Amino acid sequence: MLLMLSMLFLIPALRYHYVVDDLSVLAATERLKIQKPKNVLIYLWKVFRGQAYWEDKNCRAIAHGMTIIIHSVVCVLIYYAFGRTEISYMAAVLFALHPNNTEVSVWVSGKCYGTTTAVILALWCFPLLAPLVFFFAPVGLVYFNGILSPLAFLLHPQYSFVAVFVLWLVYTRAKKMFTVEGNPKLSAYVKNKQVLRIHPSKIIIALKFYGYYLLNNLLGLHYSFFQGYMDDFVDTKKGIENSYKPDRYFVVGVLGIASLIYLLITQRGSMVTLGLFWATTNFMMWANFISLGQQYCQNRQGYLANVGLMLMISGLLVQYPLMIGLLCGFYARQLILARRQYGNVFWHFYYPLGDEPEFYYSWLNMGNLQFTRSQFSAAIASYVEAMHLRPNNFKVLFNLSSCAIAKGNIEQGIEFLEKARKADVYAQEKARDEVVSRRMKLINMLIENKMNVRLKVKDIDIVS
Repeated sequence: MLLMLSMLFLIPALRYHYVVDDLSVLAATERLKIQKPKNVLIYLWKVFRGQAYWEDKNCRAIAHGMTIIIHSVVCVLIYYAFGRTEISYMAAVLFALHPNNTEVSVWVSGKCYGTTTAVILALWCFPLLAPLVFFFAPVGLVYFNGILSPLAFLLHPQYSFVAVFVLWLVYTRAKKMFTVEGNPKLSAYVKNKQVLRIHPSKIIIALKFYGYYLLNNLLGLHYSFFQGYMDDFVDTKKGIENSYKPDRYFVVGVLGIASLIYLLITQRGSMVTLGLFWATTNFMMWANFISLGQQYCQNRQGYLANVGLMLMISGLLVQYPLMIGLLCGFYARQLILARRQYGNVFWHFYYPLGDEPEFYYSWLNMGNLQFTRSQFSAAIASYVEAMHLRPNNFKVLFNLSSCAIAKGNIEQGIEFLEKARKADVYAQEKARDEVVSRRMKLINMLIENKMNVRLKVKDIDIVS
């Protein structure tokens, strides 16, 4: 029944196209002219690992089918891992319907978060296998979101010793996540001491992120691909200053930690305690106390933690089936809406405008889509809206320069480029200088040829 419930709502995804990171794999497959393997098992393995995608309906259906199957397996494992009780069954149903899980159950490149969750749940059933998995599993199997997951075994009824292996997992994985050498996303912020430093003041930031994740995943509030909360922490000096100011999510975070401490003292053996401890352990992986390599609050990062939250809700509401039914109905409604954003490229860029209309990046992405489709006037309108939300932003100003050049207005293109060069860029100078250098070469070439050059859209850089 759990398998059928999971698949019923996700079957339409079998007709979906590739989106975002999926498209980059598709482009690489075409660029490298990788042929489909004749061996079916090798073909399926390449698709499963995301090593190659091909532009045909069968491959897309297989790729999406894999994510749906992984999600369904996770739902079944939730039921079996936590004792095959009424609580675990309700938790599995809620998890199957949760709208925030679409970044794993639908988006093809999100499958690694699903495989990690399945492995952790399987180890909860067979803890003695944990040493083998933690020592020998490839990164693709136990992904970054599972680094702190062994701590959850501290509350395992019989095998809490397995939590010791968190030390090895953290050692082998954390250096790839929390160091500049291992995580290329951090290299842009090497001069940003606020982002990379470890300091007690960052506890405020950690609690704000934790509170955001906690509330968003309990209520299913935001389910678009990119979410804007605290995004400007890495983009602007003003954002860094504001990030240390407590807000409503900070209050939620403090209440969440206080509740966990209370439950650990008074109800250590309850499913509610286990659920909140499981969620907290795995949310804190992304709370950015150490660094801020992922400045966006993305739902796939909460997939593993969401298992615990659904367990907690079920434990609290087990005596109130009507409340569970209402929550299931709400999640199902949101799931239908959330699923659509992966239907095609247009929906993926359009959907955040409704979910996060005050987030400049939603408008920036829409402008980029319009630009690549040669809809330059529409792109300018989107970029201007983004500029209103994030004034003096390098990306927006640079892309306005691209639009001006595409429309043949070289003077305006130079004007926007000069503004972009002086724009608010905080510790990302290297990335900025590279695209600015290419733009200057393009402008010089256009001037030398007196604008008598036929440019293609792909010849004009845009940034995202």
